[in-house]
Amino acid sequence: MSPEDIARLEAEMESLEHDLKAVEESYGDDVLNLTCARGYIKKLLDNAKVVRFLNGNYRDIFSQFETIAAAETL
Repeated sequence: MSPEDIARLEAEMESLEHDLKAVEESYGDDVLNLTCARGYIKKLLDNAKVVRFLNGNYRDIFSQFETIAAAETL
């Protein structure tokens, strides 16, 4: 490998490490937000009026909400 190749690989590695740290730092907050959102969607789908409205007017959104509510893991 040439010195230029090694320098390029090192720069790419530093960039990847930086990106990984950013993901690691936001992971906990992201999971918490997704868990709260899923709980809210489940609560919405417990309301018969909301289910009728969504199913009648927004079937695609209703279908996605059902999928999210049924998910056991994020």
